[in-house]
Amino acid sequence: VIDDWLSIKNNKQTRKIMKKYAYRAKVLTLMLLYSVYGCFSVYVLVILFNNLKQIFFTDSNLLNRCSVLFLENSFFFNITMHLAGQLEVLKNKFQTFVNKPNTEANYRKKFIRLINRHSKLMEFYKNLEDSFNLFILIKLVTMTIVLAFIGLRINLCLMENNHIEVAKNALVVNFCLMESMVLTYGGDFLQRESEGIFYAL
Repeated sequence: VIDDWLSIKNNKQTRKIMKKYAYRAKVLTLMLLYSVYGCFSVYVLVILFNNLKQIFFTDSNLLNRCSVLFLENSFFFNITMHLAGQLEVLKNKFQTFVNKPNTEANYRKKFIRLINRHSKLMEFYKNLEDSFNLFILIKLVTMTIVLAFIGLRINLCLMENNHIEVAKNALVVNFCLMESMVLTYGGDFLQRESEGIFYAL
Protein backbone atom coordinates (compact mmCIF):
# COMPACT_ATOMS: atom_id res chain seq x y z
CA VAL A 1 0.00 0.00 0.00
CA ILE A 2 2.78 2.42 0.88
CA ASP A 3 4.63 1.59 -2.33
CA ASP A 4 1.50 2.43 -4.31
CA TRP A 5 1.36 5.89 -2.76
CA LEU A 6 5.09 6.47 -3.20
CA SER A 7 4.99 5.50 -6.86
CA ILE A 8 2.58 8.28 -7.90
CA LYS A 9 4.86 11.26 -7.36
CA ASN A 10 4.74 12.55 -10.93
CA ASN A 11 1.44 11.19 -12.19
CA LYS A 12 -1.39 13.62 -11.41
CA GLN A 13 -4.14 11.44 -12.85
CA THR A 14 -3.13 8.44 -10.74
CA ARG A 15 -2.85 10.64 -7.66
CA LYS A 16 -6.35 11.99 -8.34
CA ILE A 17 -7.82 8.47 -8.63
CA MET A 18 -6.11 7.27 -5.47
CA LYS A 19 -7.22 10.34 -3.53
CA LYS A 20 -10.79 9.77 -4.73
CA TYR A 21 -10.83 6.24 -3.32
CA ALA A 22 -9.05 7.28 -0.14
CA TYR A 23 -11.71 9.97 0.34
CA ARG A 24 -14.50 7.41 -0.13
CA ALA A 25 -12.91 5.14 2.43
CA LYS A 26 -12.48 8.03 4.86
CA VAL A 27 -16.09 9.17 4.49
CA LEU A 28 -17.45 5.69 5.12
CA THR A 29 -15.08 5.15 8.03
CA LEU A 30 -16.23 8.38 9.68
CA MET A 31 -19.86 7.54 8.94
CA LEU A 32 -19.43 4.17 10.64
CA LEU A 33 -17.62 5.74 13.57
CA TYR A 34 -20.33 8.32 14.16
CA SER A 35 -23.01 5.68 13.70
CA VAL A 36 -21.45 3.40 16.31
CA TYR A 37 -20.97 6.12 18.89
CA GLY A 38 -24.29 7.76 18.06
CA CYS A 39 -26.19 4.50 18.49
CA PHE A 40 -24.33 3.77 21.70
CA SER A 41 -25.06 7.25 23.08
CA VAL A 42 -28.74 7.09 22.23
CA TYR A 43 -28.91 3.56 23.66
CA VAL A 44 -27.45 4.75 26.97
CA LEU A 45 -29.73 7.81 27.00
CA VAL A 46 -32.78 5.62 26.44
CA ILE A 47 -31.73 3.41 29.34
CA LEU A 48 -31.15 6.45 31.55
CA PHE A 49 -34.46 7.92 30.53
CA ASN A 50 -36.30 4.65 31.09
CA ASN A 51 -34.86 3.58 34.40
CA LEU A 52 -31.72 4.82 36.09
CA LYS A 53 -31.20 1.51 37.91
CA GLN A 54 -31.15 -0.40 34.64
CA ILE A 55 -27.83 1.20 33.69
CA PHE A 56 -26.05 -1.08 36.15
CA PHE A 57 -27.47 -4.17 34.48
CA THR A 58 -26.35 -3.26 30.96
CA ASP A 59 -23.22 -4.68 29.46
CA SER A 60 -20.32 -2.36 30.24
CA ASN A 61 -18.32 -3.75 27.32
CA LEU A 62 -20.90 -2.73 24.73
CA LEU A 63 -18.86 0.26 23.59
CA ASN A 64 -15.73 -1.89 23.31
CA ARG A 65 -17.55 -4.48 21.20
CA CYS A 66 -18.97 -1.79 18.93
CA SER A 67 -15.50 -0.28 18.55
CA VAL A 68 -13.99 -3.64 17.60
CA LEU A 69 -16.74 -4.23 15.03
CA PHE A 70 -16.13 -0.75 13.66
CA LEU A 71 -12.39 -1.41 13.35
CA GLU A 72 -12.93 -4.74 11.57
CA ASN A 73 -15.34 -3.25 9.05
CA SER A 74 -13.27 -0.13 8.55
CA PHE A 75 -10.10 -2.16 7.95
CA PHE A 76 -11.82 -4.36 5.38
CA PHE A 77 -13.42 -1.41 3.60
CA ASN A 78 -10.22 0.66 3.49
CA ILE A 79 -8.23 -2.23 2.01
CA THR A 80 -11.00 -2.88 -0.51
CA MET A 81 -11.14 0.78 -1.55
CA HIS A 82 -7.37 0.89 -1.99
CA LEU A 83 -7.46 -2.19 -4.20
CA ALA A 84 -10.37 -0.75 -6.21
CA GLY A 85 -8.39 2.45 -6.73
CA GLN A 86 -5.37 0.48 -7.92
CA LEU A 87 -7.57 -1.45 -10.34
CA GLU A 88 -8.94 1.80 -11.76
CA VAL A 89 -5.40 3.14 -12.19
CA LEU A 90 -4.48 -0.06 -14.01
CA LYS A 91 -7.60 0.21 -16.17
CA ASN A 92 -6.61 3.75 -17.18
CA LYS A 93 -3.10 2.58 -18.01
CA PHE A 94 -4.52 -0.21 -20.19
CA GLN A 95 -6.76 2.29 -21.98
CA THR A 96 -3.90 4.68 -22.72
CA PHE A 97 -1.72 1.73 -23.72
CA VAL A 98 -4.26 0.50 -26.26
CA ASN A 99 -4.91 3.98 -27.71
CA LYS A 100 -1.27 5.10 -27.98
CA PRO A 101 0.78 3.74 -30.89
CA ASN A 102 4.38 2.96 -30.02
CA THR A 103 7.35 0.94 -31.19
CA GLU A 104 7.14 -2.81 -30.83
CA ALA A 105 9.94 -3.05 -28.24
CA ASN A 106 8.39 -0.40 -25.99
CA TYR A 107 4.99 -1.94 -26.62
CA ARG A 108 6.12 -5.30 -25.26
CA LYS A 109 7.89 -3.78 -22.24
CA LYS A 110 4.86 -1.71 -21.27
CA PHE A 111 2.51 -4.61 -21.84
CA ILE A 112 4.65 -6.90 -19.66
CA ARG A 113 4.72 -4.25 -16.90
CA LEU A 114 0.95 -3.90 -17.05
CA ILE A 115 0.47 -7.67 -16.95
CA ASN A 116 2.86 -7.96 -14.00
CA ARG A 117 1.00 -5.21 -12.15
CA HIS A 118 -2.30 -6.94 -12.89
CA SER A 119 -0.89 -10.21 -11.55
CA LYS A 120 0.29 -8.47 -8.39
CA LEU A 121 -3.13 -6.87 -7.86
CA MET A 122 -4.89 -10.19 -8.47
CA GLU A 123 -2.60 -11.82 -5.90
CA PHE A 124 -3.54 -9.07 -3.44
CA TYR A 125 -7.21 -9.61 -4.33
CA LYS A 126 -6.86 -13.36 -3.76
CA ASN A 127 -5.21 -12.77 -0.37
CA LEU A 128 -8.00 -10.38 0.57
CA GLU A 129 -10.60 -12.89 -0.55
CA ASP A 130 -8.94 -15.77 1.30
CA SER A 131 -8.65 -13.70 4.46
CA PHE A 132 -12.14 -12.28 4.58
CA ASN A 133 -14.36 -14.69 2.63
CA LEU A 134 -15.33 -17.03 5.45
CA PHE A 135 -15.35 -14.16 7.93
CA ILE A 136 -17.81 -12.16 5.83
CA LEU A 137 -20.03 -15.18 5.16
CA ILE A 138 -20.28 -15.97 8.87
CA LYS A 139 -20.90 -12.33 9.67
CA LEU A 140 -23.69 -11.95 7.08
CA VAL A 141 -25.40 -15.18 8.16
CA THR A 142 -25.17 -14.08 11.78
CA MET A 143 -26.56 -10.65 10.88
CA THR A 144 -29.50 -12.28 9.10
CA ILE A 145 -30.33 -14.40 12.14
CA VAL A 146 -29.88 -11.45 14.51
CA LEU A 147 -32.14 -9.27 12.36
CA ALA A 148 -34.82 -11.97 12.37
CA PHE A 149 -34.74 -12.22 16.16
CA ILE A 150 -34.70 -8.45 16.57
CA GLY A 151 -37.71 -8.20 14.26
CA LEU A 152 -39.51 -10.75 16.41
CA ARG A 153 -38.56 -8.83 19.53
CA ILE A 154 -39.79 -5.56 18.03
CA ASN A 155 -43.13 -7.20 17.22
CA LEU A 156 -43.46 -8.48 20.78
CA CYS A 157 -42.52 -5.09 22.23
CA LEU A 158 -45.06 -3.36 20.00
CA MET A 159 -47.77 -5.74 21.21
CA GLU A 160 -46.85 -4.84 24.80
CA ASN A 161 -46.67 -1.09 23.95
CA ASN A 162 -43.07 -0.97 25.17
CA HIS A 163 -41.82 1.80 22.89
CA ILE A 164 -38.53 2.27 24.74
CA GLU A 165 -37.45 -1.28 23.90
CA VAL A 166 -38.62 -0.76 20.32
CA ALA A 167 -36.37 2.32 20.07
CA LYS A 168 -33.38 0.43 21.49
CA ASN A 169 -33.93 -2.46 19.09
CA ALA A 170 -34.32 -0.06 16.17
CA LEU A 171 -30.84 1.28 16.94
CA VAL A 172 -29.44 -2.24 16.89
CA VAL A 173 -31.17 -2.89 13.55
CA ASN A 174 -29.64 0.33 12.20
CA PHE A 175 -26.18 -0.80 13.24
CA CYS A 176 -26.64 -4.30 11.79
CA LEU A 177 -27.84 -2.94 8.45
CA MET A 178 -24.97 -0.44 8.33
CA GLU A 179 -22.47 -3.21 8.98
CA SER A 180 -23.98 -5.42 6.28
CA MET A 181 -23.96 -2.52 3.84
CA VAL A 182 -20.24 -1.95 4.35
CA LEU A 183 -19.37 -5.56 3.63
CA THR A 184 -21.55 -5.92 0.55
CA TYR A 185 -20.78 -2.47 -0.88
CA GLY A 186 -17.03 -3.03 -0.67
CA GLY A 187 -17.23 -6.39 -2.41
CA ASP A 188 -19.56 -5.11 -5.12
CA PHE A 189 -17.39 -2.08 -5.77
CA LEU A 190 -14.28 -4.22 -6.10
CA GLN A 191 -16.09 -6.55 -8.51
CA ARG A 192 -17.08 -3.63 -10.76
CA GLU A 193 -13.51 -2.32 -10.88
CA SER A 194 -12.19 -5.79 -11.74
CA GLU A 195 -14.63 -6.05 -14.63
CA GLY A 196 -13.62 -2.56 -15.77
CA ILE A 197 -10.15 -3.83 -16.70
CA PHE A 198 -11.69 -6.40 -19.02
CA TYR A 199 -13.74 -3.72 -20.79
CA ALA A 200 -10.72 -1.41 -21.04
CA LEU A 201 -9.09 -3.83 -23.45
